[in-house]
Amino acid sequence: MERKIEMSAFRERLRLMTPMNNLMMSAMFDSNRNLTEELLKAILKFDLEVVRVESLRTLPGVMLGKSPQLDVLARLNDGSYVNIEVQIRDEGADPRRLRYYKARLDSRQLMTGDDYSFLQDVYVIMITENDIFGRGWMIYPFSYNVPGTDLSLETGEHIIYVNRSAEYDSSRLADFLHDFGCSDPSEMRIMAMKDASRFYKNTEEGVKIMYDRYNEVYAEGMDEGLRIGRDEGLKIGRTEGINIGRDEGLRIGKDEGLRIGRTEGIAIGRKQAELETSVRMAAANIRKYHESVSEAAADIGMSEEDFLENTEMLGITIR
Repeated sequence: MERKIEMSAFRERLRLMTPMNNLMMSAMFDSNRNLTEELLKAILKFDLEVVRVESLRTLPGVMLGKSPQLDVLARLNDGSYVNIEVQIRDEGADPRRLRYYKARLDSRQLMTGDDYSFLQDVYVIMITENDIFGRGWMIYPFSYNVPGTDLSLETGEHIIYVNRSAEYDSSRLADFLHDFGCSDPSEMRIMAMKDASRFYKNTEEGVKIMYDRYNEVYAEGMDEGLRIGRDEGLKIGRTEGINIGRDEGLRIGKDEGLRIGRTEGIAIGRKQAELETSVRMAAANIRKYHESVSEAAADIGMSEEDFLENTEMLGITIR
């Protein structure tokens, strides 16, 4: 069954989106070499040339490993890879996440027999809504070095956090960070940011692209939620079936009790799976698309009070 949000409801969500929303940011930077180059020069502080840029790139996992989806992946003229991520939630900016992204970018570079010196530099840049390190800095560039000395380990890996909540100065980067918080293109300072935002918000072509992207991601989330829900439902169904079977078996016998237990267990499991799937999907939308609790609850036809009660019962964190 095709799952889509109504266009009228989507237009309102799109109106409120800022580039700190990964769907909006990835659209604005996708194939936009000039905009990507301008942002990277403001962050990295050296001259560079972007030769390719793509968004929402999924890096295949190793065997059964996790396959991360990158917001923006750029390639520089010197062969370096640059991954740019945006993150509103502090817990989503876990350094181990960046470690994994960097490792996946490393692992796809070499073939059997290649020398390790062929590895190109990798930059993983996380633009955060809050100052997760609490120092008030605009940029946190991390490197390997021996404390108290000038001895460093040059591995070609660079993990950089950019803090959008820092006090702005007159730099180009400050202008970019200002624009990442704007939902209205007319309030943006960087012309390339303004133009990209206007296209995806104010033109029918751009809105259609965003609508299709949103529904694609929404459907993927629904499918994943249904899969998890089915697995959880089967577990719950089996457990409930056994419990009910025991109770009924005490009254009407083991055979009848098992039959009723299985039947009722499956029914309860399905109902619980459907409820939990809907709640998990809505909670995922809050985290991924920054919906309000009331919007997420409305999406699944539930009151805000019932939604919060169910997330608490299921142990789901919605922020």
